[in-house]
Amino acid sequence: MAQIDFVPDDYIQRKESRRANFFYLALLAIVVVGITGAFGIIKVRQHAVANEAKAVDARMAIVQQAVKQLEQIQIQKQEMMKTALLTAELIEPVPRSLIVALLTNYLPDSVSLSKITIVQKVLTPKLNQYDAAKAAQQKSSEKDFTELEIEGLAASDIGVADYIANLSKSNMLENVSLVQSKQKDVIGGSYREFKLTAQIRGSFAAGSDEVEKIRNYQNEKKL
Repeated sequence: MAQIDFVPDDYIQRKESRRANFFYLALLAIVVVGITGAFGIIKVRQHAVANEAKAVDARMAIVQQAVKQLEQIQIQKQEMMKTALLTAELIEPVPRSLIVALLTNYLPDSVSLSKITIVQKVLTPKLNQYDAAKAAQQKSSEKDFTELEIEGLAASDIGVADYIANLSKSNMLENVSLVQSKQKDVIGGSYREFKLTAQIRGSFAAGSDEVEKIRNYQNEKKL
């Protein structure tokens, strides 16, 4: 027996159309919600990145300020060093370069230097410490002087003696004396290791004449 459907076809089509429209609307709502959520997340991240960028800029500004301060400190330090060196040159009666030049130029051929030490000392006469008058005299008679400690190597004691004789002829030095001289054995021979002390004359003043004498002595050695 054939079944008869009394529901009109257009009703069924409208029902299916409404169902499809509802599905599309729901899908559209889901897409809109997803896009809105993604946009919100992006905005939050952008805000966080912007805050981080501001923090980085602030730290960079602090670092740049610190670098500028460090550069200024370095410049001030260099200026202070220049001032200190200039002051030292003005205070020192005999420039260190002139001392080194003299000690080097007066070397015999068989002698070489290994160490030069320049020491400022105070000469204090030995007086009776229980005598108040002598103690006052001791304080007033103290004076500064410059002592040189010279260490080097020589082929023999003759070279050391020649070096002492050369230094003793200088107008700059006085009290040139030998502190020690000992033999050092090496493979194939030996050499003398010596140490001298000398003082710069209190009346010595570095001038163009003294510099010229040192240069002339070196030229005479070469000839």
